Amino acid sequence: MSHAMLLRVFEFIGEQHIEFTVYAFFYDNYRLFDLDPKSLFVWTAAMLGTDHGYYWAHRFLHETNIGWSSHQVHHSSEDFNLSTGVRQSLFQKYYCWPFYIPMALAGIPTSLFMIHMGIALIYQFWIHTELISSLGPFDYIMNVPGHHQIHHGRNSSCIDKNYAGVFIIWDRIYGTFADPASINEPIAYGLVGGTDSFGFLSIQFKYYRHLIKQVQGGYKNGRSIKDQLKKIFYGPGYNFKKPEFRLGDPADLPKPSFKLFDPPTMILSGSYMLVQLLSATAVMSHFLEIQSKYSNVPDHSKYDSLTCLPIIIWLFWTSVNIGIINDAKFFSFNSELIRTWSTALISANGGLNQEIPFLRNLFPVALPSAILYSVYFIKSRVSDRRSKNE
Repeated sequence: MSHAMLLRVFEFIGEQHIEFTVYAFFYDNYRLFDLDPKSLFVWTAAMLGTDHGYYWAHRFLHETNIGWSSHQVHHSSEDFNLSTGVRQSLFQKYYCWPFYIPMALAGIPTSLFMIHMGIALIYQFWIHTELISSLGPFDYIMNVPGHHQIHHGRNSSCIDKNYAGVFIIWDRIYGTFADPASINEPIAYGLVGGTDSFGFLSIQFKYYRHLIKQVQGGYKNGRSIKDQLKKIFYGPGYNFKKPEFRLGDPADLPKPSFKLFDPPTMILSGSYMLVQLLSATAVMSHFLEIQSKYSNVPDHSKYDSLTCLPIIIWLFWTSVNIGIINDAKFFSFNSELIRTWSTALISANGGLNQEIPFLRNLFPVALPSAILYSVYFIKSRVSDRRSKNE
């Protein structure tokens, strides 16, 4: 959930939705036709065009190493449920905008593009479930949970299949469709290489680190620039020894493991993490409601950037700590001790300089959290010393 919470955090300091911004630029300056947004034909064209653009953006994210470096965040969950639907990369949006430019050039109004992007995102949220698989005859046209379960599988028969957003017709047309009836084994979800951490930074950046190491290794081994570009823009499984497989040889995929990364979590630590996440979500919602470009709050009533920067740092700090605590490091984490007392003190003051009265709402939660964490932190340290002495 931390990955979902931080998707729009930089809107606090003026970031705009890149897909909407670029689309509006091309529509306003380079459109070839003026189409009526009230026309049913144009509305339908916008619906299909948006979903078609999403198909190719999604396919790019899977079939290039650079795209997968961001999109793997969404696939890193080894469970398949609604929370998977909101686990997103901070950087994915920067790869997707080119695929919608043809719509803008054709004259599909920006407002319709924004509407259908919103509808598509809402639709895609609910298909992240194992509770439902089929919608009967709608399966031929619509992307349903059964199709998307395959898409999230790490079985060799599931890789690079069912890229659809709303309509599965694009996979049928372009040859990437896999029918649930054709999958003759249980689906294992997650990444091919598995997951070894719930850490926010680990999940967001680990594949970028992997890609950088691959490129550095190629440079040291004297690979040509062409080969280096292949490593970036060919598929994640690409192997120089098998150049005929742009996406990698399916025979090289390991047999999927059904053993989940599941470090033990106490009820107390789980409850603590939930409270911290809800507190951060409340702060995020408050600032987004005020700072977003799409907010109705006038500019003179918004917070300035110097006020927002500490909040952005605190939100990232909270998310990083939640991930580390979730890796079964609950009561021996110095950073969380500092963070939780900082939260209590700053919320009591309503900000560093009393400039954010809203933060005082956190104090009744922040102070007990700080005390609780401190008590168990001390107990943990005392217990560790006793163990060493024995």
